[in-house]
This record gives sequence, structure tokens and C-alpha cells, in this order.
Amino acid sequence: FMNSALQVLTNIESMRNVMSLYFNDKTMSNLEHAYINLLNGLGDKNEVSPIPTKEGSLSYIFRQAAYSVKIGTIIENINYGKEQDPGEFLIQFLDKIKPRIGEEVFQFTELSTIKCENNQDHVFQTSAPAQNLTLQIPNDKKTCTLTELLKEYSKEELLKGEDQYSCPKCNKRVNASKKLTLDT
Repeated sequence: FMNSALQVLTNIESMRNVMSLYFNDKTMSNLEHAYINLLNGLGDKNEVSPIPTKEGSLSYIFRQAAYSVKIGTIIENINYGKEQDPGEFLIQFLDKIKPRIGEEVFQFTELSTIKCENNQDHVFQTSAPAQNLTLQIPNDKKTCTLTELLKEYSKEELLKGEDQYSCPKCNKRVNASKKLTLDT
């Protein structure tokens, strides 16, 4: 689980660029040092195998788990050698290095738009900052793309029955549509 999560993190160019600025910084935490060492090890043929992507850039597959073990021992509630959720690892990892990399690397805004079916002029929007997004992978598909998952996430949802919306302008529960979108 850590290996897959770390592969994702090492392929985020903006994060690599920010972290590389702090290579010799004495104020870095043990976790940040382990991550920098991981990034520096990308050029070591004994540690990783570069794999060309369709876009022409390189992705990396780790041969050795040494950096994963080092990073895993620094983060609480990580059980090395046991199956765990990569998403939980990513959240813990990013929470620990967020002060160094800043919010802007992973920050986005989730916008919710609700339209009342009784009156099309009753449109309500809310926005909230977010740093992680959970996308549901359909059980009935063997493969799917990120684009397909994002379209499903942003698909308009009907709020009816027990899920009716309490429209503040109609002063009652009404059928409505809800759509979530993302803004970076």
C-alpha cells in the first residue's frame, strides 16, 4: 500500500519541485528527509525502474522497500507488512508534510449546486475547500478511466422521497437536483 502511494507522490511534479528546494534544510522532519531521500533515489538504478508513460514522461516502480519502511515507521498507525488503505496513508503523509509543501499543491474547491424543482430561480450554491476526493469505482466494470470516475462524481443527482431538499425560499421539502463540481 505504501509503495503504490509513494509512486503517486513521486510523480507529482509540483510536489517534487517544492521538496527539492529543502534538500539541505536543517529544520526538515525525519519524514521529510525520508521523502527527499526517496526522490533522490529515483536516479539510482538499484532502487527504481523508470517506466515510460503514454505522454512521454517517466513513471517509477520501486524495486526496494527500504524507503517505504523508513517512511512507514515515521507515520503513526501504519502497520508495515499488512494490507492497509493507500488513501489513509496518503492523508497521514500529506498532513505531516503540509506545512512544508503548502496547501496549494493539493487544494481544490468542491462546489455544490442545488436547484429546486418547484421554481427554477431557486438555485443554491455552496463551496468548500478540500484536499482529497473519494471516487467510487463501479463493481460492474473491469476497467475505467479517471475521466469516467470524475464524470460519475459530477453527475446530477435527484433529491426526492426521503432525500428531498428543504428549500429555504419555498419553506418546505421539495424535489431538487444536486450537482457537485470541482475547481482547482
